[in-house]
Amino acid sequence: MAYNLTGVMSAIYSILIMVCVGDTIIFFSTKLFRLSETLISESRSRKTQILMALAGSAIGIVTDELSLPMLGTLSGIGHGIIIFLGIIGGPLTGIASGFAAGAYRLSGLWWGGFSGGMNSWLAVPSAIGLFGAGVIGSALHRYGIRSHNLNGRKIVLSALATAGWRAFTIVVLDSTIASFFSYYNPADILLMLGDTILIPELVGNSAGIAVFLLVVKDIVDSSRRKEIRMRLIKKYEEYIGPVAKTIAKGVDEG
Repeated sequence: MAYNLTGVMSAIYSILIMVCVGDTIIFFSTKLFRLSETLISESRSRKTQILMALAGSAIGIVTDELSLPMLGTLSGIGHGIIIFLGIIGGPLTGIASGFAAGAYRLSGLWWGGFSGGMNSWLAVPSAIGLFGAGVIGSALHRYGIRSHNLNGRKIVLSALATAGWRAFTIVVLDSTIASFFSYYNPADILLMLGDTILIPELVGNSAGIAVFLLVVKDIVDSSRRKEIRMRLIKKYEEYIGPVAKTIAKGVDEG
């Protein structure tokens, strides 16, 4: 597929949308102290994990209906969002989100979804891919990529892992499994998907997870800066308080 200037502009437009959404998340998250505290924390209570899993499951289902214009076609960013949820929420959130999104995507075997775009012949491999995304996000979290310690290298690694997994699902899973649910053979499916959604999906999912991880990093960094300022102010008050009292006492006695 030849990606002309219009296709490139659509990709830039979609990435800008992600940035705007990310900025919105930053704004609301800074108003919710407990969310910022949860992201910074290295350990979470079972109740917090369950709540994050429920929220992640809902987000995972919604992402099945979400597509953005990317390089001349509509690109879903569900795999990237599921991996993102696994990274910030941990294994329980990742597995639950992937399972919920996969189960919903599997329903494409008998209906087209609210948007009408859940093709039945891609439902099974897509469901497997979304569940696998939850496993990958959980694994990345398990091996040290977490909301409280994000940096540039870890964000790039997460984006590459997302792109690699999405490439595998399209090139291997979609082209083989989907052939059992359609009149196409694996070679035809691979050619069709490779010519239409392969590159847009790789760009959309990798850019999507990078943007949202940058958002989380900004939230965490802002919260830490605020915590450091408060600590310094407290230390200053502890130091200056006795000094001020001594000076005041000296003035009164004088």
